[in-house]
Amino acid sequence: MKIILAIVVATTLALLAWGYYAPKTATVLILKDAVKLAEEKITLSGVKLIEKKNNKPIMELMADRSTIALDESVTNLEDFTLVSYSDKMDDITLTAEKGVMVNSTHDVTASGNVLVRDKSGRALATGTLRWINAERKMITDDFVWIFGDNFVINGRGMVAKPDEETFELLNDVRLTFQPRRKK
Repeated sequence: MKIILAIVVATTLALLAWGYYAPKTATVLILKDAVKLAEEKITLSGVKLIEKKNNKPIMELMADRSTIALDESVTNLEDFTLVSYSDKMDDITLTAEKGVMVNSTHDVTASGNVLVRDKSGRALATGTLRWINAERKMITDDFVWIFGDNFVINGRGMVAKPDEETFELLNDVRLTFQPRRKK
C-alpha cells in the first residue's frame, strides 16, 4: 500500500513540475483519486462585449458566464443575450441558455430556450439556432414558432434573413391567423 501511495505521490509531483515548466498548453487538476490534464481556458463571469464600426455599435453580447479557449478560437456562453444592430431593419435580440461563439466571425450556435425578438414585437422561439453574423442570417433544423401581431407560424427547420424579412420554414408548416377586428 505504501509503494502504491509513493508512486501516486511521485507521479503527481512529476506532473506538477511538468505543468510548471512546460509551455502553458495544459494545467494539472488534482481530483480525488486521479490526476487529470485539461486544456487551459479562461472563465469570466458577468461579461459584456460591444463591437463597434465607425463608432456605432453593431453587436453587443452579455453573458452570465463565458469560457474562452486559450487559442481564442471559440467562446462558450451561458445564459447570454446577443443584440445585433442594423441600419436597415429593427435590431435583433437573441437570448439562450447556452451558446458557442466563433470569435473570428462572431457566428453563434445557441441552444436551450432560444428566443429572438425585434423591437416591433415579433418573436421567434426554437431549441437551437445558428446565427451567421456577417449575413445576419438564422438557421435551425429544430421546431420553430414565429409570433406576430395577429399570427403564429410554426414548422420544422428554418432559414431566415431578418433584414430582408424572409423566413423560410422547411417542413410541417402551420399558420394560425386571426384577422384584425374592425372598430
